[in-house]
Amino acid sequence: MFISIEGIDGSGKTSLSSKLSEALSKQGHRVFLTKEPTDKMHRNHALERSREPIDAMKLFFEFTIDRMTHQSEIAEKISQGYIVISDRYIYSSFAYQGAVLDKHFGDLKRTIEWMECVSEIIKIRPDVNIILDIDPKRSMERLTHRSSFGGFEEAEFLEKVRRYYQDIKRNNDVVIDATLPRETVLSMALDAVRSLMPL
Repeated sequence: MFISIEGIDGSGKTSLSSKLSEALSKQGHRVFLTKEPTDKMHRNHALERSREPIDAMKLFFEFTIDRMTHQSEIAEKISQGYIVISDRYIYSSFAYQGAVLDKHFGDLKRTIEWMECVSEIIKIRPDVNIILDIDPKRSMERLTHRSSFGGFEEAEFLEKVRRYYQDIKRNNDVVIDATLPRETVLSMALDAVRSLMPL
């Protein structure tokens, strides 16, 4: 099984990924916890801070290249019987780079169509995307405690990213209110995962 934890900055993705991995491990499951971008990718903070479509396109390709290698690792772990949990995956690229690229393509739908075409090379897709939803103003309050910033942390921009997450959500994806108590968020995520497990 492959699970991706998604959401805007400050939604609690990393915390949930860790807690979910810990909970499933305690239940006897073999769990592989990973993240994107991977440690193999060199972060280009200048591109991440840019709001120019050409830079977002470059960044989207960089993330896609990183994901091509990452998917091989994920596929191997799945074949070995692990539950794979990734702190961000393909939806993050769609939401974050899409929020800038639509200046070029003109609208959200055309932007996502282009990104889907480019991403056809990514064959390993999550069985479920757990999307943590939060108002950007609330997430920004959480982000004030961070010691460093990557360049994406702007309320207006994050609101646009949030709209992309809302639009790319598929029927089997699970949206959880990230403002709920952490124990509740974890419980809801566990319920979503259990519902996909064979009886």
